[in-house]
Amino acid sequence: MGDTIAYSFTVTNTGNVPLSDVGVNDPKVGTVTCDVTTLAPGEVAICTAAPYVITQADVDAGGVENSATATGTPPGEDPVPSEPDTIVTPVDQVPSLLFDKVAGAPVDVNANGITDAGDTIDYTFTVTNTGTVTATDIAVSDPKAGAVTCDVATLAPGEVASCSAATYTVTAADERAGEVANTATASGTDPNGDPVPSDPDSTTTPSEASAPGVTIDKTAGDPVDVNGNGLTDVGDTIAYSFTITNTGNVPLADVGVNDPKVGTVTCDVTTLAPGEVATCGATYTITQADVD
Repeated sequence: MGDTIAYSFTVTNTGNVPLSDVGVNDPKVGTVTCDVTTLAPGEVAICTAAPYVITQADVDAGGVENSATATGTPPGEDPVPSEPDTIVTPVDQVPSLLFDKVAGAPVDVNANGITDAGDTIDYTFTVTNTGTVTATDIAVSDPKAGAVTCDVATLAPGEVASCSAATYTVTAADERAGEVANTATASGTDPNGDPVPSDPDSTTTPSEASAPGVTIDKTAGDPVDVNGNGLTDVGDTIAYSFTITNTGNVPLADVGVNDPKVGTVTCDVTTLAPGEVATCGATYTITQADVD
């Protein structure tokens, strides 16, 4: 499309009388100019027109078909038309689609800090007509995401269709696989009714199974000689400290320490993201049973 064709015409008086008002009618190219407009028998007129610019319709048709007729007027008679002359100029047809698929950031539906079963992913697609012919019936096939809707179904060369699918929900199988792998393709139909497939495009979204984990480290401080007798005995105290680490891949709530001997343990935080640490403490008073 956009290339040009220069047409030239010769009109020959094949009769035995002169012709006036000699001209050419060519609806496709428009005005045609001849070097002479009267022809004696056997004479020839040379005619030309402005170059014809190839259109998208011509490309879609596979060629430029052009018919023209010449006319001349014998003395005292009506104009005499020639037989039409037709030329077909082939044009190259190159059907081609470029397909791009994008996976959005996973939505942490269950709010556990990882991408696992129940979370969702939105997929978007663009289909670009990179060929020279119009493509119709534009569609996207994505077995994992299901039905895909495009904003247009016909693309001229260079045009782009934007498409989207229903939200995809991550499955337990995706979680076990460690990823959500998804491959899709686009397709269309060229002006000859032949299919135009795109190359496939794939996305991979990492996923992981829930793996909660927690560790605790307990430390006893030096006894405090509350009664000042130089011994560690009844009434003296021991300060215990604890560190709790979230060693899993999901957040933890209601973080706490259960220590039957010291009783209530107080922690500085009660929720931990993966890798975070809570610091806790309690004071224990030595009893007679401990001394015995």
